[in-house]
Formats: sequence, structure tokens, C-alpha cells
Amino acid sequence: MEQGGLKPEAADGMLGLLSAAAAWREIADAQLVIEAVFEDAAVKRAVIGEIEAVCPYGPVLGGGSLVLLVAFGSGFVWASALVRM
Repeated sequence: MEQGGLKPEAADGMLGLLSAAAAWREIADAQLVIEAVFEDAAVKRAVIGEIEAVCPYGPVLGGGSLVLLVAFGSGFVWASALVRM
């Protein structure tokens, strides 16, 4: 298999599918939520609680390694998947 990168048009198309949110309600219909707060369990727990409150359908949740421990430790089980990023 030859190693290579994405063509610029393909990369632009993928980036066009991403968006940032400034308010929790903006992520209510998200299929993927990537949290990017610093590695502090209390902060992660608060962020996960906010995500859980506004995302009733259980998106894929991505974050650092601490997100997995906090998510499981706080009973956060509705996410369709947890992904370490």
C-alpha cells in the first residue's frame, strides 16, 4: 500500500463537517463530541455532566485518557462509544 495524504479537496470537505460550539445547547444533535479541557477529574466530570444533559442520543465522546476514567467513574454510560484521542 502506498503511503500518502488526502487531496486538498477531500481534506476541505472533511473539515467542513466539523464545527465548534460556544453554548452547550449547540451540541444537542451531535454524533461526535470531542472534549478538550485540561486533565483535571473535577473539570472533566463537570464537562461530561453538561454533555450528558444536552445530548439525549448518546454521541461518541472523544477526549484524553482521563475522560475514560471520569466517564466510567461517574456513571456516564449513555455514550455510544468513548474514544481516547
